Amino acid sequence: FFSFNFKHLYLYIDEVTVKVMTMMKLSLVAAAAIGTLPTFSSSEETSSLRKDSDRRRDSQESQRKLQLDLGEFADPRSETIKTSDGDGVPLQQFDLPSSRPNILFLLLDQWHPDWDGQHHETHTGPLPLKMPFLDEMALRGTRFTQAYVPSPFCGPSRACMAFGKEYDATGVMDNKRWPHELTTWDTVYKMLRDEGGYHTMSSGKDDFYEFDYHFPKYSGNPDHHPLADIGFSDAIRSDGKMRVAKDNPSWDEAYRTYLESVTVQTDDGKDINARKAYAGCMIGRGVRDGCDATSFKDENYPDNFARDTAIELLNRKPHGKPWFMQVNFPGPHDPIISTSRMAASVIHRKWPDPVNNPGFMGCPQQRNFKLGHDIRILPPQIDGRCNYAAELENLDELLLSIVKHVEDLGELENTLVIVAGDHGENLGD
Repeated sequence: FFSFNFKHLYLYIDEVTVKVMTMMKLSLVAAAAIGTLPTFSSSEETSSLRKDSDRRRDSQESQRKLQLDLGEFADPRSETIKTSDGDGVPLQQFDLPSSRPNILFLLLDQWHPDWDGQHHETHTGPLPLKMPFLDEMALRGTRFTQAYVPSPFCGPSRACMAFGKEYDATGVMDNKRWPHELTTWDTVYKMLRDEGGYHTMSSGKDDFYEFDYHFPKYSGNPDHHPLADIGFSDAIRSDGKMRVAKDNPSWDEAYRTYLESVTVQTDDGKDINARKAYAGCMIGRGVRDGCDATSFKDENYPDNFARDTAIELLNRKPHGKPWFMQVNFPGPHDPIISTSRMAASVIHRKWPDPVNNPGFMGCPQQRNFKLGHDIRILPPQIDGRCNYAAELENLDELLLSIVKHVEDLGELENTLVIVAGDHGENLGD
């Protein structure tokens, strides 16, 4: 977990917030974040962050850390916070906002815990991952280095987060439909909306799609159950990578509908539907099925679509009301795939082998490039640890662009930014 506010560390305590915090049972490692984040406006600033990341990282260890147990907030009027050594820290030490902070929750899918830009050595060699935005998050904000998810599966882990319950208490045992009784339970999102007065939003693949009136019911509703209200005021939600490629095109799913509406051109000048190119990449035969350097570009990539819809939601939210936004990126969950640009960006770096599994998940474009392939027309690449890294580095840029948009809206000063993953990934280890 990374938690970050760009000007101050905000601990906002009221009855609803305490209720949500206690419900989620989070143990936090907190460090005061002081100073103002540099203004970001282009890829030039992103490049400069990469150059400075080593210098900034050196100062990380000097940040003062406090162990906070949010379960201690039984009384929201408490004037101290108990730390790991039992001492009480006055609340006045923290710069509390004058109004309820907005919450921007950026959630990645199936994220290896060491592939976060903060771990530069592995058991099998250096890890040359470049994630300058997360470097800034780690330096100026808070790293939750002892946070664990309640399940190694997407749906159950996210259900635990939504309901504030342990794995065996939710009834969501795997990535399938929620038990019907869950549709009547309160969620953290519903509490924020109905009790906290927040405008709650979700974009991307959140795995909450069964019985929810904000999302198409793929399997129908044969038992005529009442539709659930997960708790979002507004949402533009999409499915997983494989289902977008496989499912019936007549179903109204946001990303699939978008791809169906776009015409792209292949390397040989043929016009095809963007979803056909996407399916050729995800489940087809690659170039033979229309997946090549020009037909599958960044602007149609699933993570980029989640970013674009998040910005659309932010642009249409009501003014003068606190908001919560959960951006659910489909990546870097498999299928691991990179566009031509992404694949080329990692081709000249050496990526470490998996632990006790040498040679597994090697870099396909490095093998092809050695055979004399022209890197300028490199087709999208499947699998390989290098392409997992390419997805993460693209995600780092997308995270920055969302935060920059919040800054452009003039709301960053009162926004808490959180980056997390729903569960891990072995990457062949």
